Amino acid sequence: MEIKTLDHKGNFSIIDDNKELLTARYEEACHDELHTAINGINITIQPRDNWQRTFDITKDGSTCGEIVFKVNGDIIIATSNLVNNSSEWIVKKKGFTSFHFEVSDKSGEMFATIKPTSFDKKKFRFNYQVEFTDDSLVEKDIAELALYSVFGINLYKTKQDNMEI
Repeated sequence: MEIKTLDHKGNFSIIDDNKELLTARYEEACHDELHTAINGINITIQPRDNWQRTFDITKDGSTCGEIVFKVNGDIIIATSNLVNNSSEWIVKKKGFTSFHFEVSDKSGEMFATIKPTSFDKKKFRFNYQVEFTDDSLVEKDIAELALYSVFGINLYKTKQDNMEI
């Protein structure tokens, strides 16, 4: 699975086996609100408050989860029974100069690795490769988990570049 950046604002597409699963677009250039659709379901991620530490996930207008940025740099994705009936995912940055991110469930079982593949100097954004450890996952679930993870990673990188974390 690939995450392709589309422009300097951070808009991105999730592509699997040369098929575009979704295109995610930010409302503002500061990465505070994102809109997309998966299988006809509209998904919005928006900040709960001005601190931008907690973001609400809504599907067709109903809140179904949240993304929380922890002080230690972890990104917690809490949503209703996404993959294998897990409701909480942790995204952790690994490495320093050669970094990547690992996505695991709350019991610590790793489900995905998200690695930067290239940096687009014109768009000033990374493209990513996502590798899932379980080949039997449903396409919709992996697209949704990748969406939430990449939203968190993009915001993490923006905060890191602005020296907020």
